[in-house]
Amino acid sequence: MRLLRSDLPLDRESAWRYLPWILAMMVYLAALALAGATTVGDAIDGWKRGLVGQFTIQILPVQTADADPDAERAERAARVQTVIDHLKTIEAVESVRVLEAEATRALVEPWLGPTDDALDLPLPDVVAVSAREDGALSATAIEERLATAGVAIVVDDHGRWAAELVRFGRSLQLLALLVVLIVAAAGALVVYFVTRTGLAVHARVIEIAHQVGARDVYIARQIQRHALGLGLFGGIIGVALAALTWWGLGLLVSFAEVPFLPAMAPDWTMWLWYALLIPAAGLLAMLSARRTVLATLRRMM
Repeated sequence: MRLLRSDLPLDRESAWRYLPWILAMMVYLAALALAGATTVGDAIDGWKRGLVGQFTIQILPVQTADADPDAERAERAARVQTVIDHLKTIEAVESVRVLEAEATRALVEPWLGPTDDALDLPLPDVVAVSAREDGALSATAIEERLATAGVAIVVDDHGRWAAELVRFGRSLQLLALLVVLIVAAAGALVVYFVTRTGLAVHARVIEIAHQVGARDVYIARQIQRHALGLGLFGGIIGVALAALTWWGLGLLVSFAEVPFLPAMAPDWTMWLWYALLIPAAGLLAMLSARRTVLATLRRMM
């Protein structure tokens, strides 16, 4: 391309030949960091939708020696119904659902292993409560209302767990942004040293150009065009490798059964970041080269 062609013999310098591959590795790291930040952002939205306004109430079992199984089941059902009746009197409650015994055993299975009725574990009855979107509901309000029910309960506010997850996710996003900034600074530093090396190697050519009337801006324009082309090439390579890596990670995650692990399929936001990284790499290389050339030539004069 004529716009990226340089009148100086820059292609003969080995340092310039390695620059696009170094930039490609840096763009690769930046792309993965941005993809991770985008995925964490999507996960945060999912955590908020799935956990905020959700509560579980454990109705603790009351064990008595030599109790009749039928009478015990009837008493547990009565305690559950009492809790449900009290919950329905709270205006901020949208729905109440009793978890089946199989679902309750599935909740403790990761810690206790496979369970069945033969183990005779005193598992509590669990009631799931969803709050209205326009209503304010807290674990304290539920506990105060159920205090008159005469039933031993434990209220778990899922929103508290969501807040911890969101705080952790925001920290990961800040870390990803820090990685991008460090990579950008390292890329600018690499371009600086490569440009200084190129100026030293072609010092005689630059001197002759000055003698025939070439100004510093002209020389800087030649080198910055060359750096722009190499930066764009490196950006394309880095983004392509990052997209392949993220696609492979998405396949691995799709086969893994890990709770709260977000899907890693690229969405439009991620593709937008990838598209912006390519010109960003070129502009970073061009501007770094321009500033280096102008500053170096002023010291040489």
